[in-house]
Amino acid sequence: MTNPFRLGSAALYARDAKKLESFYRSVFDMQLAACSRKHEDQTFLAFRPETDYYEISFVGDPRQVQMTFYAESLGALQGLWRNVRSRGIRVHGPYTEGWGVSFQFGDPEGNRIEVLWPQRLKISRSAIRAIQLESWTDAGIEHWQSENREEQPQPSDEAGE
Repeated sequence: MTNPFRLGSAALYARDAKKLESFYRSVFDMQLAACSRKHEDQTFLAFRPETDYYEISFVGDPRQVQMTFYAESLGALQGLWRNVRSRGIRVHGPYTEGWGVSFQFGDPEGNRIEVLWPQRLKISRSAIRAIQLESWTDAGIEHWQSENREEQPQPSDEAGE
């Protein structure tokens, strides 16, 4: 059985974001994907910057450190959500955005973890809301009309708006 989750991106704390950016760009040949308009101290790097996807970001506040895992299906996301909640771990979400469906929780050290089913969903900003994940089915979200199930976009909300 293959694991239905993969690491999507990581936000690392950087005391000197320019130095860290230079390091990752030179060592891994990453490209600048975007800079956050909301957080001037946040930078996004990608292997393929022409996509919405970025692999790493640098943040100036250690409370913004986060890992994002991608779920391969809505069912995998639902299963993990139920598992995390059954362990008594506080869960934030689920949330729907134009880039997919996600929820967040903390690990025992307080590191933030986001789990995302990355889909390009055609929903309006006014439709974004927290919903009950137990009631979701693949058929129930067909009206959101996924634009591109082939691509696995990374949320670009911070960088693009």
